[in-house]
Amino acid sequence: MPTPTSIVVDGISIAITYKRMKTITLRVRTPSGDVVVSAPLRTPQALVRAFVETKIPWIRTHQQRIQARAATHTPDLRDDGTVRVWGSPLPLTVTTAKRRSVRLDDNTVLITHPTDDPMDVRQSLIDLLYRRLVSAALPALVTQWSAVMQVTVQKTFVQKMKTRWGSCNYRAHHIRLNSDLASYPPHCLEYVVVHELVHLLEPSHNARFYALMTQYYPDWPTVRALLRNGTEC
Repeated sequence: MPTPTSIVVDGISIAITYKRMKTITLRVRTPSGDVVVSAPLRTPQALVRAFVETKIPWIRTHQQRIQARAATHTPDLRDDGTVRVWGSPLPLTVTTAKRRSVRLDDNTVLITHPTDDPMDVRQSLIDLLYRRLVSAALPALVTQWSAVMQVTVQKTFVQKMKTRWGSCNYRAHHIRLNSDLASYPPHCLEYVVVHELVHLLEPSHNARFYALMTQYYPDWPTVRALLRNGTEC
């Protein structure tokens, strides 16, 4: 199998992966905005470039939507800023203390850290809060939906992910969720859980996969579009 390569078209970096497939496909990854092309084995790079050139307006539109979403969901880490938690903007209160901490109290995000800490410490604490929130919400969702689908999940992981909202290792029966889902309303997390559990029944994004998604979570196209386009869920 050829190794992935990349090209630059109209100032946009395009990652190319060659696979056993019949047609060239392109997607803009969320939440990173990276552009990925999958092409049949031995496809000339010139043909891939020509295909991408026809998609430049579409690519830019989707990248702009992703940037807009990122701007909406990026925490305002200044004193008295705001942090989105489960879709709602909550006030942020920052105080100084010897030890770093983060917690929710009466719909307020409370952060403490030493006065000489750089600003990015606050972001790391918000990331920790998001990871805790998704980790706490995940077991009930996995229990509920694995029973509905009659699948078994051996292990779950929660971490900050650059290019995906979730992933599934269908051989090991492990699923992994993006901690940033804690900034979206709860049904966005539920949608991603269902998506990854469906991969235990069908590993590929083929017609059967989408039929199963429609069977178990009929509103999946709406939630997927919201996560991709940056509109509020």
